[in-house]
Amino acid sequence: MKVRSPEQMKAAEGELTGIIRTARQVDAMEDDNFAINQQDTIRERMAPVKKAIYGVGIFLTALALVVGGIGVMNIMFVSVRERTSEIGLRKAVGAKRRTIMLQFMIEAVVVCLLGGAIGVGITFGVSALINALGVPASLPFGTVVLAFGICVAVGLLFGLGPAWSAAKSEPIEALRYE
Repeated sequence: MKVRSPEQMKAAEGELTGIIRTARQVDAMEDDNFAINQQDTIRERMAPVKKAIYGVGIFLTALALVVGGIGVMNIMFVSVRERTSEIGLRKAVGAKRRTIMLQFMIEAVVVCLLGGAIGVGITFGVSALINALGVPASLPFGTVVLAFGICVAVGLLFGLGPAWSAAKSEPIEALRYE
């Protein structure tokens, strides 16, 4: 049942109680054998559960970001090791630390953005599937922008170590590496 304004709630509850008591043939001296629940009461009872679910979701998301970031860092360290002689050659001909560092930072961000694009693509597909089942689901544009922003942040944070490692390598040592 829905009331037009909150001021009518008490009167509507009394009217509804009378109607249900009549329909259930409850004597005037007997207690109600039913309960009338209000949406606010249900919301209040569900608030702690909702907060717990949000907390678990945030924890799992943070854990996934850390694990993904470590994966990106490992990929970038392998990339630095595979291209050590290239880094040495570039430094020998005058490349600055910041340009080498920038190159690897951009690569780390691109790796993360590719992962984010795959994740958003899968989410769009799952959202369409859920909509096809008749349950409304959507992926707002703001959420997609936030996801790609987080991808960039993870790429920058976890790409910093490998990029720094590449930038600080000595040209002579790097050229000797095989």
